[in-house]
Amino acid sequence: MHCRLRVVPLLELGLGFHSEMTGVENILLAGVLLGMKRREAKRVVPEIIEVAELTDFANVPVKYYSSGMAARLAFSIAMRTDPEVLLLDEIFAVGDTHWLQRAEEQMKNLLDKAKVVIVVSHNVMLLRQLCARGIYLDHGQVRADGTMDEVARAYEQQEPECRTQITDNRVQSSVRLDCRMDGSTLHVTAESIPLFGECWIGLFRPEDDRDNYLAYRRVTIDLLSTTFSLQPGTAYEARLYRWTPAGETLEACEEVCDSDHEGPAARSPGPPADNTAPTL
Repeated sequence: MHCRLRVVPLLELGLGFHSEMTGVENILLAGVLLGMKRREAKRVVPEIIEVAELTDFANVPVKYYSSGMAARLAFSIAMRTDPEVLLLDEIFAVGDTHWLQRAEEQMKNLLDKAKVVIVVSHNVMLLRQLCARGIYLDHGQVRADGTMDEVARAYEQQEPECRTQITDNRVQSSVRLDCRMDGSTLHVTAESIPLFGECWIGLFRPEDDRDNYLAYRRVTIDLLSTTFSLQPGTAYEARLYRWTPAGETLEACEEVCDSDHEGPAARSPGPPADNTAPTL
């Protein structure tokens, strides 16, 4: 295979980092290795440190960084080098929820600029959000090649262990969703979300299962509100799911109607909206 574009690989966290050097020193080294001039690398150091959220650790040797800190630094360097081809291998597997959301937004910006991004991941939801095409490899053999939705379905059918049983926790949960319409825009605010785990709000049609969300947004303690655009005359549901290593739970669900129907109403606790889903 021959490639004439600039390729930046993030195939292993901290790959190429010198453990005895500080975060700033590693940025300078990585920038030069990736084709920057030293003057340019010095100029982008503050921006990379800010994006990686490592201001307090910029002059600390990388050997003292956690895996999440190293991931943020490596990813932020790669984003700033403006790669033409970016290779990612499970880079979103670590890091706090707040930073993961920022990282995904940067990835989407790269895609909008028509950059080539190749992502290797078992995170089906992330792949569906970032990728238009997917390839399912099993021991080096191509099992599926097509649109991301087609490949995701093939993967889930062949790898049943990737699907997590969802528990309906609405009766015990203290989570509430406050839904408010403003024209065709739905404003959703989550209340009393759990401290632990990853939470996300999805927009669904009432009959759709967990995999067939129309859109989704991550929510955290610091970011409890989000918006969705709706089609007039259509019924929707806003659902909040929570993922932990122990499994995924449905924490809250609200029916949403536009101005031509009755106002938003809480969905009565009942059977789970669906039975299986890929992990976040």
